Amino acid sequence: HPLALELIKKVGSPLAAPSANKFGKTSPTKAQHVKDEFGDEVYVVDGDSSHYGIESTVLLIIKAKESFDLTILRKGSLLQSEINQFLSTKPVSFRWVESVDKSSSPGQMKHHYMPSVPLIICQNPNRKLAEVSQMIEVKLKELPNIVEGVQIVKPKGQIKKIEFLKLSDDPIFAAREMYSQLRSVSQRGPDVLCFIRLPHHQGELWEPLFDRLYKAAALVLD
Repeated sequence: HPLALELIKKVGSPLAAPSANKFGKTSPTKAQHVKDEFGDEVYVVDGDSSHYGIESTVLLIIKAKESFDLTILRKGSLLQSEINQFLSTKPVSFRWVESVDKSSSPGQMKHHYMPSVPLIICQNPNRKLAEVSQMIEVKLKELPNIVEGVQIVKPKGQIKKIEFLKLSDDPIFAAREMYSQLRSVSQRGPDVLCFIRLPHHQGELWEPLFDRLYKAAALVLD
C-alpha cells in the first residue's frame, strides 16, 4: 500500500506490527474500526478501506536438498493454485507438504476474530428458524466461557432477536466485506448473529473466508 510504503520511508527502517484489533476480536478493514476499538489509545493512519478484506497468506518455505518444501500456514487472498502456477514457470523444484504444527503463524487459535455478539454458523440451510434458535440456546450453555485465553461471546439472556449475516455470492467480494459486516450487524444489537452456509460456498476461493468465519463463530451447527 502506498501509504504504508511512505510511512516506512519516513521511519527509515523495516516495520512489523500485529493486526490493529484486540486479542481474539474481529479484524479491522478501515480506520474507523480501529478508532472504535481503541479510541485515543493509538494513532491511526487512514489508508481507506482494505482492498482484500482478510489477512495475508502465510507461506512456509523450507530448503530440502535439491528442492523446496512449501506449506501454507494461513490461507489468505493469495491462493495455493496461484503460487503453484507462478512457481511452475520458474526454474525451481518444489513440492507441497502438510504441516501439523502451524503455531509459527498467527491466526491459528480455535477462536479468533470474534464479533461482539455470538456468531453461529448453520451448515444445514434447510433447518427452520425455530429449530435453529432452540439448538443455539441449548448448545451455547454447554460451551466453556474461555477457550485458549479467548472469552467466548454468549448472549446475556434469552435469545429473542437473531440477525443474519449476508455476504456476496462472489467469494472475492464476500471476503472484502466479511469483517465490516460482522461489525455493522453486531452494532444493531441482536442476541446472536447467524450465517447460513449454502451449497455454492465451496471451492478454493471460499476457503480463506471460512477459515476466518469458523474461528469467529462461537458455535457451528451441522
